[in-house]
This record gives sequence, structure tokens and C-alpha cells, in this order.
Amino acid sequence: MPEVHGYAAQSATSPLLPFSFFRREIRQNDLRIDVLFSGVCHSDIHTAHGDWDGSIYPHGTVYPCVPGHEIVGRVIEIGSRRLSEHAGDVHIFELGESRLPLLFYREVLDVALNGFELVESRCGL
Repeated sequence: MPEVHGYAAQSATSPLLPFSFFRREIRQNDLRIDVLFSGVCHSDIHTAHGDWDGSIYPHGTVYPCVPGHEIVGRVIEIGSRRLSEHAGDVHIFELGESRLPLLFYREVLDVALNGFELVESRCGL
């Protein structure tokens, strides 16, 4: 299992601090990505603070909590049933639904991508 690094809240009142954890091996429908950019939006902050415990999260936020559900990443490994992605592709990945069109993300990321070619598709993880 690969070790990955991120930032996690250890409780509803703790700050986001460096955190290492292990991801499971990929399955047939999975992708492994190298995260190039990730944002932390208001819903990530509410999740980390436990603000939605009992509503969106009926059993409460699970800690440690690694927020960040909007990601730009490069595909580095592909499950056997994934046919539309290729190693090296750069995609926008998102957990959940967004009301912002891909074009908005592309305009925002044009500067940040700095030469990476963005494959214009959205992939749920």
C-alpha cells in the first residue's frame, strides 16, 4: 500500500497539519493520481470542523479528516476496467457535484497548470 501525504484535522478544533497515511491498492475501476493541485473550499472547512455532524454526516465527521475534494492530478496507474483514461493524462477530479462548469476551472487553472495539458473530462473517484 502506497504511503501518501496530506494535511489533516485531528479533531473539530485542531488546525490542518501534515499527515501521512496509506492508500489501498487500486481496484478494477480505480485510478491512482499524482495530485498536482488541491483546493480547500468552504465545504471542506465545515467538514473538518464537524459543522455538518448529524445532517450531511449522520454519524459525524471521521477524524483524522483530510479535506480537499477538488483536485488536479496526473493519472499514474489505471485499474483494468478504466478505458477512457491514460497514464500521464492530467484531469480535474472531484468528489461530489459542483455547480461550476469545467470551463471555469480551466480558466482559473490556466496559470496554475504552467504548461501541463489538461484533458477536458471530469472523473469521479
